[in-house]
Amino acid sequence: MRSDAVKALGLVMTGSHERMKEIESNKALFESWKKANWDFACREFGGAENIVRFSVHRDERTPHIHCVVVPITPDGRLSAKYYKDGKVRLQGYQNRYAEAMAPFGLERGIESSLTGRKHIPTKEYYKSINKIDREIEQATKHLNTLNPFHRDKAKKELENVQDKIYSLEEENKLLKREVSYTKTTGKTVRDNFIKNSLERIKREVNLIQHVSSMGYVLDKAKSSKTWAVMEKEGDKILIKNSPNQNGHWMYKSLVDDQQKGTIVDFMEKRGFTYQSICGLSSSHLDDRVIRDQKGLSLEIQDTASRRYIAQEAFDKVKVHEKNNYLHCRGIERSTYEHYPSVKAGDQAVFALYKDLDHHGKGVMCSTISYGFDSKGSISEDDFVNSAK
Repeated sequence: MRSDAVKALGLVMTGSHERMKEIESNKALFESWKKANWDFACREFGGAENIVRFSVHRDERTPHIHCVVVPITPDGRLSAKYYKDGKVRLQGYQNRYAEAMAPFGLERGIESSLTGRKHIPTKEYYKSINKIDREIEQATKHLNTLNPFHRDKAKKELENVQDKIYSLEEENKLLKREVSYTKTTGKTVRDNFIKNSLERIKREVNLIQHVSSMGYVLDKAKSSKTWAVMEKEGDKILIKNSPNQNGHWMYKSLVDDQQKGTIVDFMEKRGFTYQSICGLSSSHLDDRVIRDQKGLSLEIQDTASRRYIAQEAFDKVKVHEKNNYLHCRGIERSTYEHYPSVKAGDQAVFALYKDLDHHGKGVMCSTISYGFDSKGSISEDDFVNSAK
């Protein structure tokens, strides 16, 4: 062992004051938080045998843990450099610690690479904040030593102190504005970072592959080349195998009519935090489910899925009262206005039903639409050919 070798590393593990006090007030939650910190330290620094101190401090303003580890590498060497070498490695600790603390309502701070702001050492920060109080106290103390009978001198000294106080108050205002700016800028940068990351996930991650990696299985009997019906433990969802007009991968729950949206909505509904969602990627996903879907028929067989697809297509039609497709074909609105199953816009879309009752009502199972193609000719689009 070298004489100048670093024999121990000190860690401080904690969170924001307000949230940590809430965690501390719940005995079971606080115990769980301590256990999560212990597990994190063991994972990151070579196991429990490398931890020589793990002390919970509750006597200061914010509960925190002091942890001391001996930097023994997996191959048995004493090397602090192995654990601390490089900015990326240190940021990795912060990222993984944030993931470990997410169940306790704690989030990672904003990286300096995003804010562009320089770190101010704690000692310097408090030195600036407390500067005014110290200098006013010192000036006042000096005044008290003056002989009260020397009024002119005392008056002049008082004026100097007042000028000093005014100057310090102005400096204090600047400091407060700086703190306010830091908070506001940090929130804006963080919000934009989250927004951009989630937008990327909505576009880049193939939702069919992703839910397959979560244990959802493609129901081949109910799916088609275009639509995938995926099931897992009673949860049943419908996914189109391509992004929508906004470039987003979308899903629809077939067991909850109110649940639909992007991959972000899907993950949030199932309890995942934004940190875990922002880490999603398609690069590691298995493409077998995509290959399986390519071998299916063109028509989707699942009744609930057909109903949803047809209803969505019908609802998307933007109605034009005049100069719509039917009007251009010489068919006036009075001819079809009493038929709710007809919508006319750039296309004329007709809803088709099945299982009609004696009142003529049933379940929408498909749509058929007519419109002009790029050459000005009439084109026909059947959503489900077999339902015509």
